[in-house]
Amino acid sequence: EAPHAPRLLPQPPPTAPTVAAVDPAATYLITGGSGGLGSALVQWLLDEQRVPPSQLVLLSRRGGAAAQPGVRSLKVDVSSADSLAECAALAELPRLGGIFHLAGVLDDGLIMNMDAARVRKVVAPKAGLLPLLERCSELAITPAWVLLASSTSSLLGYAGQANYCAANAIFDQAAAFGLPPLPLTRPSHLPPPLPPPALLTLNFGPWGEVGMASEGTKAHELSIANGERPMPSALALSCISEALTSLRAEAASAPAPSAVRR
Repeated sequence: EAPHAPRLLPQPPPTAPTVAAVDPAATYLITGGSGGLGSALVQWLLDEQRVPPSQLVLLSRRGGAAAQPGVRSLKVDVSSADSLAECAALAELPRLGGIFHLAGVLDDGLIMNMDAARVRKVVAPKAGLLPLLERCSELAITPAWVLLASSTSSLLGYAGQANYCAANAIFDQAAAFGLPPLPLTRPSHLPPPLPPPALLTLNFGPWGEVGMASEGTKAHELSIANGERPMPSALALSCISEALTSLRAEAASAPAPSAVRR
């Protein structure tokens, strides 16, 4: 048989919205919201989507005041069921329109130097979506959709990022095949659970102005060496808008690396 190799093909944007992207009347959770990507996303939601600041809630391990006035910030580790249970403010939230899951960390190294602790460190923030969704189900505030900020690392593979590639591949598989069933731990006095959210995973290439691969970082240098041009924030945010108005479970958003273009 002839050999086969996977190919990345450009796709046209959707011709018409298929789901309500962002409802300004709903509340939105943003994990990893204290970072550069989170700040850019919040500003986009405020300016372009007209979401009131009081309806944006940032979840991060560090907590602290949000950069934009009026935006709420909660100190919580979304990968810890205990931390989520102790966060009383979650129980007071109104209807959730969606969750932007941006949480992530890097711990790069050669695979021969990678141990289980370093893998768990990078996987934990990504897999933290599961306990967060379980807590939302318990509180009967399950969102309509979840946008998973994945990475092109799980599509292309980057030297020294085996743990990060694997962590993002969890997102890709969840969007393609669904999440495992959530434990049935709901108190009897609560109403029946809402349907599970739609999962959308967006494999981002490096952002050039903010984030873990912003200019001046080692990840930025690596992306340039691999032939990738880091994206302007405005372009990346427009891709989020397109992803939310599409039924595609997974899409990649990045200038094609030179090796792929060839």
